[in-house]
Amino acid sequence: MEKDKQRLKILVYDQDEEGRKVLSETLNEHDVEFHSPEERDLITDQDLMKFDLLILDGDDPSAKNVLRRACTYYPDNLGRLATFLFLFGFWIIMSGKFDLFHLSLGFLCSLLIGSISHDLLFEDVKAKNRHVSIARFLGYLPWLIYQVILANLHVVYLVLSPKMPIDPKIIKFNTKLTSDISKVTLANSITLTPGTITMDIIDGEFYVHAVSKKVADDLLTGEMEQRVAYIYLEGEKFKK
Repeated sequence: MEKDKQRLKILVYDQDEEGRKVLSETLNEHDVEFHSPEERDLITDQDLMKFDLLILDGDDPSAKNVLRRACTYYPDNLGRLATFLFLFGFWIIMSGKFDLFHLSLGFLCSLLIGSISHDLLFEDVKAKNRHVSIARFLGYLPWLIYQVILANLHVVYLVLSPKMPIDPKIIKFNTKLTSDISKVTLANSITLTPGTITMDIIDGEFYVHAVSKKVADDLLTGEMEQRVAYIYLEGEKFKK
C-alpha cells in the first residue's frame, strides 16, 4: 500500500555509457526515480533495499522490456478511479435499475475490473501524462453523448420523413491517429453514434457505413478524430 503513494524507484548499473543513455531515454517516458551510479562500488546493500527494481545491463532488450512492464503495471490509483467511474456509470445507464442489489453488483464488478485492467484505456499514453488523458477522456464523454442524441434525432427524421431520404454508403478516410487506443476510441465513438458503423480499420484507413449523406459529411469534417487525438496527446498532428 505504501508504494501507491510513491514513484517507482529504479537503480541501474551499467558500465557502458551508451546503455545508461538508452535506459535514461526510456525512463523519460515514465514518472519514476532513476539512479545510475557509474561505479559498482558506489552501490551498497542499503541502497539496494531502497529500490523497487535493479537493472544491470541497460542495453539488453529484455531489460528494457522488464522496465517498461514495471512502469506500466506500477500502481496507478488515478487510472483505477477513472476506469471504475467510467464502468460504473456505463453499468447504471445500460442496466436502468437503481435498486440496492443492482447498484451494489455494478459497484463491485466495476471496482474489480477497474482494479485489474485500469491501464488498458491509457496504455499508450506516457505515464507522466496519464492524468491529463484521463481528465480529457472524461471531458470528451459529454460531447459524445450530445452527438449521439443529435444522431438519434436525425435517424428518427429519416424514418418518419415521407420521402425517406436514406442514402446508405460506405466511406473511407485515412486517420492521423497513431496509437491503438486512440484508433479504438474513434472506431467505437463512430459505432456508438446512430447512423454510422465502423466496419474495419486497415493500415490506418477507416471503412465506415453511413446511413445518409449528412452523417457521412459530418464524420468527414474530422471533428471527432481531432477530439480523440486531443485526449491522447496526439493533437499536434492536426495543427497546420
